[in-house]
This record gives sequence, structure tokens and C-alpha cells, in this order.
Amino acid sequence: MMGDAREEEPVARKRLFHGWSQDDVEEFLEQDDAVMSQLPVSPEDRALGELDFYKRYLIQCLAKGRLGVEELRQMKDVKCEAFESYLCSLVNARQRLPLNNSASGVPKSLMYTCDVDEHGRISYQRPYYEDGRTPLQRAFGDDKVLQVRFNCQGVTSPEMYRDIIERGFNVGLRHFEYFVHKEEKKRKNMSKVKQTRQQRSFFVCTKSIAASDLVDPHFLKFRSMDACRKYIMHIHTVPCLQLYNKRFSRTSSFLGSRLQLALSKTWTANHDPGGEIAVGCNGKPLIHTDGTGFISEDLAKQEYPALLQVRLFYHGIAVKGTLLTLKTLQHKTIVYRDSMLKVKADPKLANCPSFNSLEICTTSHKPPVASLSRYVIALLLEGGVPESFFIQVVQEAIAKAMTPLQDIAAAHRLCSRFSFGDMPRRMILAGIPLTDHFLRNSLMTMIRTQLKRYAKANVPLEGSYYLMGSADPTNTLARNQVAILLENGPLHRHKVLVYKHPGMHPGDVHVFEATWNQELESSLGNSKYVIIFPTKGPRSVVHEIANSDLDGDLYWICTNEQVSNLYKPQLPWQEKRTNGTTAVPSCLGMSPEVIMSRLVAMFLRAIFKPNFAISRAATNWLIHMDKYLSTSFDNVREREFRQNCLLELADLYYLALDADKTGEMVTIEDRLLCDKIKPHFLVEENSNNPNRRKIQQQDNVYRSTSIFGKIYNVVTEVIENEAKEFTGPLMFYEEFVYGNYLSYKDLWRQHFNNYRLEMSLALDEKSAEKTDEIAAQYCQMLYTGSTNLDGAKKSIYQIYQESCAIYSVVHDHVQFCLDRARAGSENEKECRPSFTFAWKVAGEPLCHLFCERRKESGGTFSVARDVLDTIAGAPGALARLRRF
Repeated sequence: MMGDAREEEPVARKRLFHGWSQDDVEEFLEQDDAVMSQLPVSPEDRALGELDFYKRYLIQCLAKGRLGVEELRQMKDVKCEAFESYLCSLVNARQRLPLNNSASGVPKSLMYTCDVDEHGRISYQRPYYEDGRTPLQRAFGDDKVLQVRFNCQGVTSPEMYRDIIERGFNVGLRHFEYFVHKEEKKRKNMSKVKQTRQQRSFFVCTKSIAASDLVDPHFLKFRSMDACRKYIMHIHTVPCLQLYNKRFSRTSSFLGSRLQLALSKTWTANHDPGGEIAVGCNGKPLIHTDGTGFISEDLAKQEYPALLQVRLFYHGIAVKGTLLTLKTLQHKTIVYRDSMLKVKADPKLANCPSFNSLEICTTSHKPPVASLSRYVIALLLEGGVPESFFIQVVQEAIAKAMTPLQDIAAAHRLCSRFSFGDMPRRMILAGIPLTDHFLRNSLMTMIRTQLKRYAKANVPLEGSYYLMGSADPTNTLARNQVAILLENGPLHRHKVLVYKHPGMHPGDVHVFEATWNQELESSLGNSKYVIIFPTKGPRSVVHEIANSDLDGDLYWICTNEQVSNLYKPQLPWQEKRTNGTTAVPSCLGMSPEVIMSRLVAMFLRAIFKPNFAISRAATNWLIHMDKYLSTSFDNVREREFRQNCLLELADLYYLALDADKTGEMVTIEDRLLCDKIKPHFLVEENSNNPNRRKIQQQDNVYRSTSIFGKIYNVVTEVIENEAKEFTGPLMFYEEFVYGNYLSYKDLWRQHFNNYRLEMSLALDEKSAEKTDEIAAQYCQMLYTGSTNLDGAKKSIYQIYQESCAIYSVVHDHVQFCLDRARAGSENEKECRPSFTFAWKVAGEPLCHLFCERRKESGGTFSVARDVLDTIAGAPGALARLRRF
């Protein structure tokens, strides 16, 4: 296909085959030409191939088979930024909000996704921007990586998907093949329906028949998927198939940035400074420096951290872990330890091109106040911290959470933490009172979100924070000492608690002395926001803390003296051999075809036969702990039974966490299961619209009397009694009586009725994208030519009048609904009319107008001076701002 383009650029095409010999290139080109000559080539395909992939992909999504040759060729001159709206208008497709790629300091990637339904049909989704970029996208390009989600509800046989995964498929004249699969992460969306057995995978483009790709010298073309994988890392050197997929799944994680590799030296440190070390029951050394290395100060200063969590791809190797900035290390040097080397290089491929990149996952940074959890509360109770302390912490957190209803500064800070808080924040800055119906309900929605976290015991605890950890580079810290570096320098404290979530063993909370010395000062200088663990003793102390390591794990640090003084340390966790069975097939010596077949089988097994050992162990541990804490100390036999179950489940949980690397098949025995009857807090918080009284009367629910149940009851009582929708008297602000606004009421009353109908249908479909599109449509009606005030084509005078008409229409509707509810025509609890339409469509001009009518506007945004002074915390803040 595209014979002319192929004849014009033969040299460019040969440059596409990275790492191939001349004979290999000529042989493949002959085979490739023979295959392509058999493909049906239509004039439309030729014209389509002249466009770049972004345009071809959108045409596949919205207008496949509906455009002629001339229409396709005219699209070459349309800019990519305007192409989607141009195409939508051409084929009468619904337009969506423009893609947001605004500069926010975080690199963005353009994601291409498609869904495979239960019948094997592929539906392509419109591209969207995502914060960060995956190593796959860096290696091949955003438009060479396709995310494929397999929705397997209702599918009983895996064979339907096998052909798609093994053979790949064509998109926009490119051929995409299966690269790796990864477990779908839970995401917050409008639908609360649990998506069971949903997996996502990544397909990579290996070849193309589009003219624009064939003449592109930067288009990476691979003879096989095996060659494509070896370009990223020499994955064929890993010993087992489980590690094969595990290592590649890291390439599909979104990372923030990367450092340019200009290294003079990379070397491994094979020794452990602690001397002779212990060996676990699986034969693995329990080394003190597991997962951590060093980076020279000049390289680290590109990001200015003390500690970096990284993925290093370099000449075929793959390194995972953390790098501690070391002042004494020579420039342009990275030191990684054997424990960090996940994939070794194959000397036979030493001269082949490879993907070289130091990917930054995260860096050490100033931590916020950390929250408690049910796990750490249970372990602290076991160590002697009383229940009353946690109840007091919860009550103080609730009182603080409710302050935004009365305090303007607190309300502004609250809005800044939520994506939907922009309009409420504008209203606050414009001087609209906190008692406003829409503003108060918006604040209550945000407060409820916080309170629901508190009900799960995720309550902030002053004097606690999360830090990444590394090993002592000087080997001077004693085994009971750590160095904690914070904003004001090293912490000196006789007793601090260290824990890693979600540790389940009583010994997972360790007690250390926080100290500092001259040797650490010379090596680390003024580093901040990191905890340094000792490297002395036969066994790594971090391994004793929930089977963790130093490859980027976050450790909960508690310097709260009230907690640390009350806590009594417990015996540390000891690794035990459990009832798990190992089935780890070696992939050394396997052909690429066999490996591919095994990987496909693993993927299908993950879809159709998932292992829920992790979640089952965690749920049953929590229920056993709830009953253990509720049992009287006099009932020795019951407490001993629960305690043994808790210890066994903790071991199984830690084993299951590593099962995808070890191949261990972990099962939870029936004697350890107790989740047929659950505590009321677990059932209620997993219910979409819980009726507490009705749920607690069910046979499979018991009312918890432990600290978990008490915390849940305290918070939910506040939610039910105090966090209600505001249904008080409505105010119509005199600032919104503007011009001849009444003449526009009939027009906007009709628009409002249409909006309610359209939004009701969109909410039934649980489509967040569609609701945003509907709101944008009515913004266009108000502003004409734009969805905001800046690009409006109407006069500001007319926009103000129409905005006041919108507010008046919605005000009348809300007042009518509340009057009917109070008269008994409707249930007042179920009647929740909202001002959302008014503030979502006309919020910006309403805020401007409110502020102007108070004669307090100025600058480029609407804000009342007294409000800004309150937020800034001192009178005269506006004057100081103007000086800048």
C-alpha cells in the first residue's frame, strides 16, 4: 500500500529498523512488500494515510466510512487543535469540551483508548489528556500506545478475546499488538456500580501502511513484538514468567518527569554495610539496603530532592528503587544495588539500540499531616493507647471540619482542595455570604466527603506524616535509631513511632530514637523530608515493618508525644512459611512464540480467574480485629482464637502481596473466614444509599461495639443531624436586580426546563462527559461564541441582564419546590432543588455583578476587599497585593 511514498523514501524506511543487519532489513522489506501488496487499498485509504495519526484516529472514532477522498485531503490543512470540532460539524456528531492541555507544571500525555465488549466488538474513545507520561509513551510516542480495556461482564469463555490479544488489530492504518496487561485501578466516577473482572492492557504499534508513517524517519518499526520488548529492556533474561509480566507492567505506570541521562558512571554496590545478614525462609537475604541506592548531587539538583523514587532503563537493564542524594559521590554518577536490578542486560544485544531513561516516579517533599487508619488504630490499641484518645481526636477533627460554614478563610481553603470548588471559591471572593443556598450546600458536600473519610477512621493526627525511607550511608546509626529530616533540619526525639500501611502485625509499629550525627551531616548535608534507617544487626529493620523495603515505600512517622509515650512496643513480625503453593514456570530458553502464548494465558486467567486473596485476607482480618477488640478480657479462649486468626491472616496477606512476583498461589482457609456476618460499619459504608436502621436489622449484619464502630457512629450521627441540605428561607439579592432582566425570564425559563430534562437523561446514563457537554451548551447560549465571559460576543450589559434572569428563574423554581414540600405535597427530605444551573452557567457574570454593585471590584478578578483581607489574615492585604 502507498507505493509512491514507499518508492520516494527507501532510505528513510531502512532507518526505521533499529538494530537490524542490512540482510535482515532487505529480507523483511521483501516480505513486507509481499504482504502489503495483498491488502485491499482504496483511494480513501490512500488519502487517509496522508493524515497524521491523531486525525486518522478521530476519523475512525466518529466518521469511519463516511468521508470521501476530497474531504479527507482537505483535512491535511486543518490544525490538530481545531480538527475535532471541524470533524464533528462535518458529520453532525456531538461536540465535547475542548481538550485541556494547559500548562500546569505537570507534563501531560495524549491517551488513546478503546473498549472491547462482551461480543468482541471494539469501540474507540476520543483521546484525552492525562497528567504524567508512561515509559511506554516516552519510548514509542503517545500515538503509538493504545490502552485497551476488556469489559468481561457476562462473558464465560476466554476464547473470544484470545484472537484479539494474540493477533492484534488495526487502527487508523496502523497495526497494534499486545504488549502488557495491568490490573485496573479503582477510579472515582459517577457510577458506583462495581466493575468486576475488568482488566486493561496496552497495545503498541509495530508497523503501519500509512504514507505519513512510512516516510517518517522517527517511526520505530519492529520485526516482532519480541524485538519491541527488547528495545525497552532485555526481558528475556528474567528467570520466570511471573516476573516477565511484572517487570513490564511498570512501563505502563504514569510518571511525572525524567532526568536526561548524561552519566559518566553507573555501578553496583554488591555488599551490605551491616556485615553478615539473615536469610528469610524463602532463601532471600534480608538485606538492610533492599531497594535503595545513591545519586550524585549534580544529577539530583535537576529535581532538588533528597530522595528520588525512580525507574532506570539503560542499555537493556531495568532498575527500580530509590536514589539518595549523596554529597560525597562523584559527579554524574548513579549507584544502584543488586536488589534494585530487576532485569539484567544480555551481552549479545550490546550493540543494539535501547531505550535509555531515568524516570522519576516521585521525590521527597514536604508532607502534610498524616491520617490514622483502622489498621494503625488497632495496633496502637494493642500497644496500650486508650480508646478515649482516638474518640477525642475524631471529635476535634469533626469540629474543625465544620468551621467552613462560619469562617470565610476556612471555607476558601476547603474549596481550594476540591476540583468542583472553583465556583464556590469565586462566590466567596465576590463577597456572597456563606448562608447562600448554593454556596452552603456546596460547602456541605465537601464537608461530607471529609466526614465520610473520618467515619472510616482516616482522621488527621497532629505530629504524624508520611516519609520515604533510605538506608544509612554511613553505617553509624544504632539499630534502635533513625534519622528524620524535616523542614527545619534533623529531628531529635527520644521516642518516635514508625509504621507502614497496611501493616497488620502488632510488631509492625516500631519504636526508634530520632538522632543525628556529624557523619550523616557530611554525607547528606541539608537534605529534607526523608527517614534514614540503620544498617546494623542481622535483619533489616524495614523488613520487620510489614515486610517492607526501601524502594519507595512511605512510612508513617508519629512524633505525637501523647501517643508515643503511651505505646509499648511489641515483638516484631517474623516471616513464616504458609499454605501457599508455588508454580513458577521458567521462561529461560523459551521461544518468543511460547512466551507470548503464556502471557496471553496469564492475561485471560487474570480476567476470568482472578485471585482475591489480598482483599479476602484484609476484610477478614478487619472483622476478626473488630470482634477481638469487642471481646472481654475475661473471655481468654475467644481472645486467643481471634489473636491466632489475626496473626495467620497477616502472614497470608503479606504473602499474597508478593504473589505476582513469586508465583505463590495463596488461599485463605475456611476456618479463617468470618465475613458472612459483617459489622454494621462495613455494610453501611459500602452501600450506595444506606438505611442504617434497616441494614442493622439484617441477619448478616451485627452492630459493632469496638473502636471502629464507635468512631463510625460518632461521625455518621453528625452527618445525619448537622450536615443537612439547607432548606431555610431563600434570599434574592438586590445586586441581581439589574436593568431590564425580567424581559429575558421567559426565554431562560424554557431553556431551564430543557436543561432539567437533558440533565436527567445524562445522569441516568451516569456520563460525566455528557453532563459537562450539556452545561457547556447552555454557556454558549448565554455568552455566544464562548463558554466563558472572556470570549463572549454579547455585550457585558446584556450578559448581566440574562444572568440575573437565569438566577431569578432558578430562584422561583427552588422556592416553589420548598413551598410544596413544607405544605406536605412532597417529602421535604427528598425535595432537594438546587441553584446549580444558575451558578454553573451564569456564575462568572453573577460574581462580577455582585462585586461591582458593592463597589468593591478591581484587578483582573472579582473579589471584595473585606473578604480578601479576611482570607489573607490581616487588614490592608489588598494594598500590599497592588504593590506587586
